[in-house]
Amino acid sequence: MTATWLKFGEDDAVGQDVSPQQNPIVSVKPSVSSKNSPKRQSRAKAKRDEIIKIARQQFLKNGFDGTSVDSIVEILGGSKSTIYSHFGNKEGLFAAVIRNFGRASNSLDFPIRNGRIRDELTAFALDRQRRVFSDININIMRIVIAEAARQPGIAELYFRNAPEPTYAALHEYLQQATTSGDLKIDDVGAATEEFLGGLLQHNILASLFGVAEKTSDQEMAERAAHLTDRFLARFATDK
Repeated sequence: MTATWLKFGEDDAVGQDVSPQQNPIVSVKPSVSSKNSPKRQSRAKAKRDEIIKIARQQFLKNGFDGTSVDSIVEILGGSKSTIYSHFGNKEGLFAAVIRNFGRASNSLDFPIRNGRIRDELTAFALDRQRRVFSDININIMRIVIAEAARQPGIAELYFRNAPEPTYAALHEYLQQATTSGDLKIDDVGAATEEFLGGLLQHNILASLFGVAEKTSDQEMAERAAHLTDRFLARFATDK
């Protein structure tokens, strides 16, 4: 099962028959523009990744308003035109930071896939707590909330690259388990929301406001196991 924490060809050449008499000399050589060479593309990606890394550090440290392209260039070196050529403006750079974080957060949808639902759901629940309540995610959420009224697109971008793929991954998993007969769920969507709500809603506001006590990994593991046991007590066919 592959899903991301938000989900977001090549044109065929059409040729015509041309007789040798019409074009007596036809030379076809594959060419690679120096601008599109693999080496150049690799350097461009490395530079882009470096910019995103530094930008993320600055946004998390200083917030959106407190971070300027000039401050990033001061650390990065070079000129502002490099950042503008890759991202357009500061808003585009922040959007890239969110996308990059979303992809990294969803590299594994289910940490354990051993065929045992309790193991798989418990591992998923623990993994999602670790990610959602991580310092980096809480800080990104605070920045997004602060910017949401002025830039609604930023909030939607975060939602599409973070919470939504988590919902999609769990929904797909529960749907497959229901289809296979391991679970008996009449409304998979409602069951998905119930599981994630019970897992995350209790502490999310307190964490955002900075008034939540730090939860240990052991406490998160116990919460994951307890929630999974309650969930399976309701929906597992083999009890």
